[in-house]
Amino acid sequence: MTMAYGFRAFSRLVVPILGNAVCLSRAQLSTVKMASNNPDYKSATSIHEFTVKKIKGEEVKLDVYKGHVCIIVNVASQCGLTANNYKQLNELYEQYAESKGLRILAFPCNQFAGQEPGNPEEIVCFAADRKVKFDLFEKVDVNGDDASPLWKFLKHKQGGALGNFIKWNFTKFIIDKNGVPVERHGPNVDPVNLFHQTIQTYRNNKVWDFHFYVAKNWPEDPICLHFPGCTSTPNKDIFESVTVFCPSERAELVDLLTSEDVLLDLTQPLYLNFTHEAIVNRFERVYEAHDKITGDVYSCDTPPVDITAEELPPDVELVRLQPEHMKDVYDLYPASDIECREIFEKLVAELPAYGIFVEGQLAAWMVQSYYGAMFSMQTRPEFRRKGFGIYLARRLTKEVASRGYKPFVVIRPENDASRSLYCKLGFEKRFRTVRAVLRPR
Repeated sequence: MTMAYGFRAFSRLVVPILGNAVCLSRAQLSTVKMASNNPDYKSATSIHEFTVKKIKGEEVKLDVYKGHVCIIVNVASQCGLTANNYKQLNELYEQYAESKGLRILAFPCNQFAGQEPGNPEEIVCFAADRKVKFDLFEKVDVNGDDASPLWKFLKHKQGGALGNFIKWNFTKFIIDKNGVPVERHGPNVDPVNLFHQTIQTYRNNKVWDFHFYVAKNWPEDPICLHFPGCTSTPNKDIFESVTVFCPSERAELVDLLTSEDVLLDLTQPLYLNFTHEAIVNRFERVYEAHDKITGDVYSCDTPPVDITAEELPPDVELVRLQPEHMKDVYDLYPASDIECREIFEKLVAELPAYGIFVEGQLAAWMVQSYYGAMFSMQTRPEFRRKGFGIYLARRLTKEVASRGYKPFVVIRPENDASRSLYCKLGFEKRFRTVRAVLRPR
């Protein structure tokens, strides 16, 4: 691996999962003749099993997209999000269609405030005026009994925490080369600028001496190592803990750790901070994973309106935390074995951090972390079930978003209370992540 000086962060949304793909011309696509029968959406495994109609009525079976990463999106011509989304989708297509085989499948939909009222000819003209080159399909319903079978399948495979229904125009599904939906992003997600927030936090607020390495063949091999993965390990060696970022569909890139310039001592335990479970599974070809802790990543596209301090009970205060509060914070932190107290003191000096105080005593706290997420809220046992969490979560979610980050949290699968709280705020589940100690086989 080589040091990434002047590191250029890659998009979590599309760029990492683009690789060499077969090319299919628009002429080929438009002349494909396929049957119109579709499978049951609950038993289907791939978009390639479905048949849809293009904007001018021609039937297309989606197996013509085999080998391509795809974005499937519901579009509208009269939405407040239209201009930015069409612009960004155009930019993605122009940049990656030929070089990486990206395909974008746009489905007009008039179910949201009647913002796509036009007939096919009007929609084609609207797209042509914006120099759209990606593929347009027949207007469909995406919700309800009459929803397109394809869209029923997409929602079934990538549901939302507040319900599987599509919330608004420009909801995007990312499809891997095998036709499997792997990510869902809400309408307010900018499809270009979702770069990984660990890099963003490091560049904006250097709270620790982190190091980032990328593969020699970057960005064709989109894998990045983050050292140390956590700030406290038994031997205080920066290379004994790591977080690995690469697209889950390219988890085989983990094998480069043993074939390129080796940074890791493969004979010693490796402390792996929260990393996509597909990457951890690949590590397990070389290591045995011990002390596994799983968590689900939930993110929020539209931060809620903040709750004001006046709505809190009279003896309760919502306070911006300061370094002098960190001893109490650290005493409540359940993973103090992997994070040192000093990191908390640096975090609260640079990043948003709030606490709930009851009659002057710290009852609960929440802090933005060095990897861009929000540390899970911690509450003293005697103050649990008091309803304080919603105040902290709303305030920090809004402030993290105002600083240009996408709010996200890691929630343990068994933590129903946290999941319920964040779902009320509009957070949706994205993927599963794992923290573990990896020991050589």
